[in-house]
Amino acid sequence: MILIAGAAGRLGRALVAACEHRGLDIACPARPDMDITDLAQIEAEMARQRPWAVINAAAAGHGAEGQRSIFSVNSLGAENMARACARAGVPYVFFSSDRVFDGALERPYLEGDGTCPACALGGSKAEAERRVARAHKASLIIRASRLFGPDDAPADLLAALALRPGGQPFLSASYAPDLVRAALDLLIDGETGTWHLSNRGAVSLDDYATLFGLNGSSIRPVGPLIML
Repeated sequence: MILIAGAAGRLGRALVAACEHRGLDIACPARPDMDITDLAQIEAEMARQRPWAVINAAAAGHGAEGQRSIFSVNSLGAENMARACARAGVPYVFFSSDRVFDGALERPYLEGDGTCPACALGGSKAEAERRVARAHKASLIIRASRLFGPDDAPADLLAALALRPGGQPFLSASYAPDLVRAALDLLIDGETGTWHLSNRGAVSLDDYATLFGLNGSSIRPVGPLIML
């Protein structure tokens, strides 16, 4: 059985669908049953479920109430799960973000590049990576780029874009079903360490908007572009 935290979110839903498609048994505890900021709850749920692997798809984004909430879920929660998995001797998959970089590098980022976050979300994910690596050295850390999925509304997709001010408006994104399939492959193959996963190529803002019948010229850049 695979234990999935954050199964109700966009990434979590994609993970559930991919596991069901492969015939993999899963357990998806709701937050009241397993709050990842509470190590004792995590260990109690793992003792009940006895998973052979744990995937952490839970995350707090920019909509979270303050930096403390972002840090508590993204950093402390990720570390708690890594500790619980290390004690139980099971593989752990943690989803990080391209936001651990500031986007200033004029080339795609590599796994060995030093983190340099420029926002609270990126800072919490970078700190989570450090804590996870210390707590469970055999963890699989996956950095994904802008995430989108088949059920997203066009307005949600465009709102998720982040473009480098004054730079070329291109996006390199991670399609949720592709991302989780690759993540499961890495997990099943026993891979560990840090991996960058995003779809091939890049698309301009105008072309991306046109795919959904919207006018790309009406979209204003709102932040740094980070291509993996």
